[in-house]
Amino acid sequence: MGETALILASQAGQKGISELLCKEPGININLCDKDGQTALILASKAGHESICMLLCTMPGIEVNLRDEGQRTALMWASANGHKPIVAMLLSAPSNIYLADKDGKTALSHATLGGHGEIAQLFHSHPSTIEALCSAPGSKVNQVDSTDKYGRNALIWAALGSTGSERATMSLCMAEGINVNLADKGGATALMWASSQGNEATVKILCATPGIDVNQADNDRSTALILASAVSHEGVVQILCTTPGIDVNMADTDGRTALMWAAIAYGDTSGSITEILCAMPEIDVNLVDDDGKTALIWAASEGNEAAANILCATPSIHVNLADRDGKTALMWALSGGHDAVIEILQRVSGIVDPTFEGTQDSVGDLGYDYTDLSRTDTQITH
Repeated sequence: MGETALILASQAGQKGISELLCKEPGININLCDKDGQTALILASKAGHESICMLLCTMPGIEVNLRDEGQRTALMWASANGHKPIVAMLLSAPSNIYLADKDGKTALSHATLGGHGEIAQLFHSHPSTIEALCSAPGSKVNQVDSTDKYGRNALIWAALGSTGSERATMSLCMAEGINVNLADKGGATALMWASSQGNEATVKILCATPGIDVNQADNDRSTALILASAVSHEGVVQILCTTPGIDVNMADTDGRTALMWAAIAYGDTSGSITEILCAMPEIDVNLVDDDGKTALIWAASEGNEAAANILCATPSIHVNLADRDGKTALMWALSGGHDAVIEILQRVSGIVDPTFEGTQDSVGDLGYDYTDLSRTDTQITH
């Protein structure tokens, strides 16, 4: 088959001419050129969004036609990073499981091309999720072989924004779903949703049978530790009301959620500290690998709100010293944190030394849950 007028106009991005041709009686919009490429494939390949929209609204359009390389319009749009066209084709009856002659699906092309936003859209789009959940031989736990981060659909849905709650709900209700599957960094859907402050998704995941709220990533950070470290108060509240939550779990540095709340020093740090301190099983005197308690961290960071709540906790030991022999008051004095000094000096039994020194480094969470540029959604340790 040769190049028709519609094929040429669509490839060149000539919307006006394409519209006129589509109105011609008897027009065949599915004809292909010598390479087996239709007007829709060529427009999708070139990124001509308005023409793709025109063609997709035409009666009789076949969106799953393939060229000689067995690529569909969806594959070409995904490979070339044309996000709006991918979204459009996902809303059409596109077959997401078709593979080209090299065995690559549309999702594979998006992932290999480094188009993280398209991969996320692909995974979290409601029509994709519904097709995934109803596919023969349950594919709900499948990880795409080209995803070097090892994320399945549920993890991608937890990373999503628009429509992510619906996608999460559909997946959590799917037969055979494993809600505790982790990516290559050890992070589950719950960890990602918690780190991003996605309360609706966290609530859905926590209510799903079989969820392990205490599962930890490769750095032993749990969902609660992650949410506390980045000051997501609403998520912390949800997690703390989930049956079986262990509020005293520690990461590879021995730091608990309470310690990270004291370190965070955000607007909600005090509220999170209060939520955690109200938990019946909380141990406010746990120490990390440096011998620091949550109170010592609050004092060293000048976190007045956290220090005030910790000092009001009946079981607090205000004179505990870290591995270098420095107490909370010593750190507050050395850092010149006057408000924290005043709080500590009001505590009965406080030992008030004279100390001069320098504040050491906090460090950070090993698994970077903030690097979500969506161009590749890479997370590193």
